[in-house]
Amino acid sequence: MPSRARALSQWQGVATFPAENFLNKAIANVDFKRLDRRLAVEIVAKPPYSSQRNYGTCTLEWCYTAAGYFDLYLHGGQKPWDYAAGCLILEEAGGHRCTLDEDDYWSGNPWRRSVIGALDADLFVLMA
Repeated sequence: MPSRARALSQWQGVATFPAENFLNKAIANVDFKRLDRRLAVEIVAKPPYSSQRNYGTCTLEWCYTAAGYFDLYLHGGQKPWDYAAGCLILEEAGGHRCTLDEDDYWSGNPWRRSVIGALDADLFVLMA
């Protein structure tokens, strides 16, 4: 499983990606208001993806990631009712997820859980 330190460095723009990498063409669902301010500012200033969306309904965003409408999913903190069903749907679709703090998505505080998620395993490894 990928390391969370690498995930943070990727999202913070520390790593650079070649133009031919499909991350540059990715559509990301990012909830900026729940991210650490410094991380959010860095992503806005130098996004590692092509386009960004946010619909404001966590379970729907998980499902859109599982269906392949979004290539990446980044959220700074969800409650159990936000992530439980959507996480299961992404997992059943063959997707991957971790938190900003842990490689194991299910470890840590269940009352506020961040997420880095992707349906594509290669893209997930790049981000996480």
